[in-house]
Amino acid sequence: MFTLKSTTSSAEFIPEQRNAGSETYLYFHSQVQDAGFYDLTKGGICYGTLAFNFDRAESNLNYYTEKELEDAVKGSKAHIQILSANAQNLTEKIAEKLHGTALWRYFVLMALLCFLVEVLILRFFGKAKLGKGKG
Repeated sequence: MFTLKSTTSSAEFIPEQRNAGSETYLYFHSQVQDAGFYDLTKGGICYGTLAFNFDRAESNLNYYTEKELEDAVKGSKAHIQILSANAQNLTEKIAEKLHGTALWRYFVLMALLCFLVEVLILRFFGKAKLGKGKG
C-alpha cells in the first residue's frame, strides 16, 4: 500500500489506490492540505517525490505578446534578444545565437584555395627555378 509523507512536516496519509491491470492509479482528492514535496513510499521504499502547488498564480498560463516583451526589455541594461515565435527553424536560430555564425566552412575553402595556388605556383614557377639552378 502506497503512502505519501511530507518531506518538511509530519503529515502522512494513504491515498486512494485503484488497480487497473498492471497499473496502479493514485487519487489524492483533498487529503493534501499543505503545498510542498511529498515522498511516495511503499514498504519503506521511496518510489519518487511529488510536488503539490496550491498557489494558482504560479501556474498561470498567460503569456506576454512580443510587443509586451519588447517594452519590458527596453529599459534593461542586460543583453536580451527576443526571437519571433513564428520562426520556421527556431532551433537553428537559437544554435546560431549560442554558437555564432559557423565560419569553419570559409576557412576550409580558403585553405583549399591556398593549397591550389601553392600547387600552381610550384607547377609553373618551380620548374624554372630548378632549371636555372642546375646550369
